[in-house]
Amino acid sequence: MNNILLIRNLFVASFLGFSANVFSQTEGYYDSAVGKKGADLKSEISRIISNAKTISYDGLWSLYRTSDVTSTGKVWDMYSGTSTYTFGSNQCGSYQGEGDCYNREHSVPQSWFNSSSPMKSDAWHVVPTDGYVNNRRSNFPFGEVKDATYTSENNFSKLGPSKTPGYSGTVFEPNDEYKGDFARMYFYMATRYENNVGNWGNGVFSSSYPHLSEWTLAMFLRWHEQDPVSQKEKDRNNAIYSSTQHNRNPYIDYPELVDLIFGDQRTTPFDPDHQITDPDDDFKALDASSVSANGFIANWTQKNEADDYYLHVYQKQTTSDSDEVVELWSCNFADGIPEDWTPSTSGTYQEVDGLRLGTGSNDGSITSPTINTEQEIKLTIKACRYKTDAAKLMVYIDNQLLKTYDLSKSDLDEELVITSHSSNSKIKFLANKSKRVILQSVTCETNSQEIIQSVEGYPLHTGNNLSYEVKSLLPETDYYYTVTPYKGNNSYTESNEVKVTTSVYSSLCKEPEEDQIITFYANGYITVLNAAPGSKIMVYNTNGALVMNKTVRNEEESLIMPEGGIYILKVLTESKCYNRKITAY
Repeated sequence: MNNILLIRNLFVASFLGFSANVFSQTEGYYDSAVGKKGADLKSEISRIISNAKTISYDGLWSLYRTSDVTSTGKVWDMYSGTSTYTFGSNQCGSYQGEGDCYNREHSVPQSWFNSSSPMKSDAWHVVPTDGYVNNRRSNFPFGEVKDATYTSENNFSKLGPSKTPGYSGTVFEPNDEYKGDFARMYFYMATRYENNVGNWGNGVFSSSYPHLSEWTLAMFLRWHEQDPVSQKEKDRNNAIYSSTQHNRNPYIDYPELVDLIFGDQRTTPFDPDHQITDPDDDFKALDASSVSANGFIANWTQKNEADDYYLHVYQKQTTSDSDEVVELWSCNFADGIPEDWTPSTSGTYQEVDGLRLGTGSNDGSITSPTINTEQEIKLTIKACRYKTDAAKLMVYIDNQLLKTYDLSKSDLDEELVITSHSSNSKIKFLANKSKRVILQSVTCETNSQEIIQSVEGYPLHTGNNLSYEVKSLLPETDYYYTVTPYKGNNSYTESNEVKVTTSVYSSLCKEPEEDQIITFYANGYITVLNAAPGSKIMVYNTNGALVMNKTVRNEEESLIMPEGGIYILKVLTESKCYNRKITAY
């Protein structure tokens, strides 16, 4: 089988199908919470999920197209069992009855927190629902109805006096199908906003841990148990994580956190490696074992119901193509501040021609979205000084100063190349007070591409096994692998990526006997004779860089040389290593 060369641009990968796994990979997201328990665990989870952007209230309409969409492309309405709304065209507006239009429902009524941000547009509790049913719910708390005074069509949702012990007022009861969904929304709200919820209305929340009142907590724990996490919630979790808001609901990722924080397991430390309750979500590729100079054993966990696993082993190279430039993001600050940028709480001010950083008394800054690549990037920055200030613009990456620009004498229009960063890195632009800067525009782009070169013979189906021996590799070389479970002809989501570096060859290379392996150079080719099938031919330049390699298949193998010079040729068998100096001319 010939090597498969896949050239994949990292920044349009989602359109090519390579990023389907990106938003389900949350490895590391909850790391700082591991080992904590009870109130400390809740506070750490609060810190993690509070690291989020504020999506605009109008931006929710667009988000719903991915976060709350049915399999038939309709709006997923959790208040009405009969609505069939089309995105955009059935958006409220006015309504006379159920089925007229849909709007944005605050599962935690916004009157409880005075419509303050970010709660007002926190996608985790603001969902699309039938406008008329939403209006009937008003700002009553969720509960269990004794004698309904109102029901939506087919008794899907109810309103009436509470039968839940501990509360006797009017409550709104969602359908059994979604009670767990709403419970986990409230667990999220009580966690993210634990320092604010004590002032929220109707006796639902509490100012003390675990920040839900006794009657509400008992009911939500019951709803959580009776209506487990659904695929709808998992899909919504990933959609919100991939949106501008970019945070997750931990009680969907790890349902056992409900018991650890709100239930009867508060003295048990959080250990996600041993407490994942859904085996389908626990599938992952594991670290390789038995790593040698020529191979390793790839390992993975079992996928529920899978009967085959598709193993892909490959190498990576990064190249630059000056003819193809990819724009990661671009912002003209004269048009305002994009939702995914974060200005400082003070010291920024919108001007006609851009964003002013710094005031007379406060420093000002703005931080970009994540770079989403580990490849070299180029920033194009346009800025000018404010009035007659001795303006200086400082550019940081991950809080490390990259460069300071003096704008006191001339405007700035410069390109800045950044080579050292991670895919999660952010760029911050800052000006000190009284040295104010007008930041006009910033563009971030790259011309780097990642080349994925499959190892010969891969990907391949391994059958119903949880490991596979990978052979005939090069020593001291980086390899990667992923695993995709299959059930029949249907595939599941690809696993995480595992990196493996093969070890140094154990035997010192020596000169081959002439009757063993014969090598010579002629007419631009290196020819190797008598090498055993399966051996590896490796050619290095005098700087030690690997120039080319080839697996021996025939008694005579030839490799075309890229240019003249002195090279070291190595032939690696299963147990021996031979080398020879080659002079190409």
